Amino acid sequence: MTSPAPVAAFRSRAASAADATAASVPLAPADRVWRHRFACFQVASTWLLLIAGAAVTSHGAGLSVPDWPTSYGWLNPFAVPMIGNVFYEHGHRMVAAFVGLLTTIEAIWLWRTAEVKRIRKLALWLFALVVVQGLLGGLTVRLYLPPAVSIAHAMIAQSFFCLSIATAFRLSREWGATVVRAGAGARALVTTALVAASAVFVQLLLGAIVRHAWKKELPDDAFPARFSDLLPPFGTPPVNGALARAIFVHASFAGVVALALVFTAVRVLSRHRGERRLTRLALALVVLVVAQLGLGLLTFATHTNANVTTTHVVTGATILGVSVLLVLRAFRSPREDFAEVFA
Repeated sequence: MTSPAPVAAFRSRAASAADATAASVPLAPADRVWRHRFACFQVASTWLLLIAGAAVTSHGAGLSVPDWPTSYGWLNPFAVPMIGNVFYEHGHRMVAAFVGLLTTIEAIWLWRTAEVKRIRKLALWLFALVVVQGLLGGLTVRLYLPPAVSIAHAMIAQSFFCLSIATAFRLSREWGATVVRAGAGARALVTTALVAASAVFVQLLLGAIVRHAWKKELPDDAFPARFSDLLPPFGTPPVNGALARAIFVHASFAGVVALALVFTAVRVLSRHRGERRLTRLALALVVLVVAQLGLGLLTFATHTNANVTTTHVVTGATILGVSVLLVLRAFRSPREDFAEVFA
């Protein structure tokens, strides 16, 4: 149990540690706290945007607003009637515009107050990705949902989410209270966590292929009706064989991802149980993996029910986010004078 004194001292000492590394920083420690809070708010907003984007595909609402950058000719986003599938597509655009605004503010803020060049690079990458993502979103509409563009749009969204998390972590007090991890087992921990996070990203790509490529414009009866349709010869007409194969690969790799995440969690819990900042994430991953496997089965059993599928996609993104945060924390260990805070 952590005593109140180290916890109370954590904030002021972490801020002082950050001050020591800032050569010409115009921000006071309290302002850095607000900068970090703003970055966390941007991460949370991006997570909500992932929900909105997943709902668009799950409800088949991608072309419910057929023009871009306007919506039914309106430049005023609040003039568009939010009825039917327009609610999902136009709502997605409004949330995306809000996240774009937040990211632009964050990028300017970081550029003007960066302590080191790497923070400026993060600002540039954040702004560049949000611009590219917005353009890809427009192209999916203007080109009538081409699978390649839609898949790229989905995966850049995940990459942007990961970069947002990394930026918030770099701006946190925790960064100032930690150093690059060294000693026995440091490299193994980082490698294990990185492999698991990479596997999650690949699995999300496979899921995006199923959602945006094989299932596009297929009739309802082309979807495999039974689990046996996912085995060779992968169903018989009217079941679409290519779709059945894609689902089989996605489902099979889910087992690989689950094993990688559980192995990572066990390694953390057994060898780094003194670091709550790691063990809490490991436990969260185990819970999320169990939930995600259940959602995957439910998605298939309900023939991609919109609400179930959306939850499945967002849970996958959440697993990726937690995995990335685990990688970032695995790279760094608490400084000796802050060790008790993380005990």
